[in-house]
Amino acid sequence: MTTQRIIGLTGGIATGKSTVTTYLTQRYQLPIFDADVHVRKAIAKNHQNEKQSAYRVFSWMNC
Repeated sequence: MTTQRIIGLTGGIATGKSTVTTYLTQRYQLPIFDADVHVRKAIAKNHQNEKQSAYRVFSWMNC
């Protein structure tokens, strides 16, 4: 039985997060969820209520 794990990657600007995610995708074919991309899309769709938009994006993660 294979155990699925969620790996969180955080860090400051220019610390190599994109480099690591590119490596993980290319080497291990891991799916990547880029929170920045999804939050920007949610906020763009609903400027009036940014907190609700971000919540909808992350609700699947039980954050």
